[in-house]
Amino acid sequence: MRQKLWRKKKFVVMAAAFACIAALSACGKKDTDYNVDVGNGDGGSVQSKYGIPESCDTTFDAGSTGLKEIRLTDSDITAPNTGAMYVAPVKMKEIDPEYRKNLVEKLFDTDKGVYVYYDMENMDKLSKGDIQAYIDLYEVQKKADPSHASNYDSDIDRMNRLLQTTSKQREKAGDYSADEYMGMVGDLEYRLSFPQEGEADTLFRIKEDLLQYRPMDGATGVITSSVEEYNTSMSEEYGELSDINECSLSIDEARQMAEEFLEKIGGSEAVLQSESDLCWLYRNDGESDQELPVVVDGYSFEYIRSVEDQPVSDVAVWTADNLRQANGFVNVPIEKYTIQVDANGVIEALWNSYLEADGSPQAVELLSFDEMLKKANESIAAYYTKYPTAYKQIAFNDITLSYYLKQKEDGSGFEYVPAWILAEYEDPEDPELPEQVVILDARDGSAIDLMKLAEAVGGISSATE
Repeated sequence: MRQKLWRKKKFVVMAAAFACIAALSACGKKDTDYNVDVGNGDGGSVQSKYGIPESCDTTFDAGSTGLKEIRLTDSDITAPNTGAMYVAPVKMKEIDPEYRKNLVEKLFDTDKGVYVYYDMENMDKLSKGDIQAYIDLYEVQKKADPSHASNYDSDIDRMNRLLQTTSKQREKAGDYSADEYMGMVGDLEYRLSFPQEGEADTLFRIKEDLLQYRPMDGATGVITSSVEEYNTSMSEEYGELSDINECSLSIDEARQMAEEFLEKIGGSEAVLQSESDLCWLYRNDGESDQELPVVVDGYSFEYIRSVEDQPVSDVAVWTADNLRQANGFVNVPIEKYTIQVDANGVIEALWNSYLEADGSPQAVELLSFDEMLKKANESIAAYYTKYPTAYKQIAFNDITLSYYLKQKEDGSGFEYVPAWILAEYEDPEDPELPEQVVILDARDGSAIDLMKLAEAVGGISSATE
């Protein structure tokens, strides 16, 4: 099974003209210089050029949505620190045998052999050596959890019977039509899993179970996480975090390794979003009450696609109320990379990179903030008319200028465009999963159709998948 680190009301309808006036008068302006020359991005800022204020408190026309109010209140508007914004054309990658072979050859020591990877779900295809590896793992887990020895013995007996009857050797990569492979990198064996139907992530990690790779007496299993992830959602379940990183590498050395790996997998357009120490979270799944330490050893790096060195937005849209489906999810995958490094190099990487450049980015002009609000007064209501929400009123509490994916008008591909993201978060101090999201093309103020976009990139899935 793949590890996924893959994780985060108030207005009586007024006439449109009056709403526009209210919108324009309620946003506190910075000093505005509309004559700043964008040039190559070095001559001024988008904040000054487009009159972007520091804060905004305004309402929008609710039109025929049935909403009582659509309001935006943000005391700290976010915009990129750059002098120009761009449109970057992209297209879908084709994950075909040629692509798989090319990536395998970049990551594995191919002279040591490349093989199709199978796990316990395909027991009949396991080689003798891989069966023995499972037996060894069950023995380690039984020792740590003697209260369930009989269960482990049953699994061990089953695998031993299979070991005695099989003559299978590892299946060579062949024509690269499979989705998962294994091979050597230095002295360690790795697996590489490409996205299968209904999935978006590629996984590269040590093939050996992490408990065998980094054993701990009394543990039946171990997972890894960044310190941030640990502090956010795991600190109560696991033990106290060590304040010493045992890794022999400095964070600068580890980051260099991560970026060399990023280059190999085609992530040259990504920028560093966060970095952290790497936590090893040990557990005992049996009846033992032994408290196991949380070891810090290595580093975790997160990268995200960028346009001219500016990160794209990573706002989640699948949590938006008006996009929720009773039997599935509507999502626009964000191109991100999580890379974990210890003294042996990259030990695990998980990434979603389903697009590739389809031309060079081109600088574009945006609407001024005031002009954008005027357009938003129309486009937001039209959007909620087309995709109604169960909410009675909308209270956006964050607006951010960033980049977001958009399908080209002729349907021939996609492009990352400058976009205003209006979001409503339950807790503005912890903006991860918004309850409401509207994304406006910053060039003309039109709402990006997130439902159609999700459908075009394969981001609509049923709950049964």
